[in-house]
Amino acid sequence: MDAGFVATVMSRRRPRIVRRCWVHTILRKRLQRGEYHVLVQELRLDGVLFQQYFRMSKDAFDELLGKVGPLIAKADIRMRLSIGPAERLAICLRYLATGDSYRTIAFSYRVGHATVAVIVKEVAGAIWTALVEETMPVPQTEDWRAIAAGFQERWNFPNCVGAIDGKHVVIQIQIQILTVKCFGFCRPAWRLELLMFLQRWRCGERCGPVGRKQ
Repeated sequence: MDAGFVATVMSRRRPRIVRRCWVHTILRKRLQRGEYHVLVQELRLDGVLFQQYFRMSKDAFDELLGKVGPLIAKADIRMRLSIGPAERLAICLRYLATGDSYRTIAFSYRVGHATVAVIVKEVAGAIWTALVEETMPVPQTEDWRAIAAGFQERWNFPNCVGAIDGKHVVIQIQIQILTVKCFGFCRPAWRLELLMFLQRWRCGERCGPVGRKQ
């Protein structure tokens, strides 16, 4: 291989960032001043505020922790203690409940923003793995027949095992975007189309509560 080519490739590599410290001094106070160890523990004394913070009750949080805890637990090392399963679950649920940026969650919980990104990905995957068989089981033959009988009885649709509907949600357009594709639904506004699949003839059996309490 040409030595000049190798030298060019090596020169284009991003310079290695040298860490000034292993853990920032602010992050070292996570166990004393982090949001999980202070605010969340106080919220557990008030079920209403806990529900507003996580969009989930204390009992539901503890039940979910019991199912995903073994999947997200990490071992401690000599250099530092790992983030516990309950705190990892709290970080992920707080991100899902608020939609805040990783950096905002990281400052609140006193962890690195890259750590928050990894936690959200791992915990979300663990939640799917732990709950998919319980909440979205593959229907068997008798299940399909029961679903079809329900649609036939309630809505007079024979041989129907599901329904798909869409909802147009108005969104704010970015100034840089100048072209519009209407897809058969043209109105003076930008919209995001959401699709929902209903596998039960009674929405409450599959959709759950509606609104802010869901």
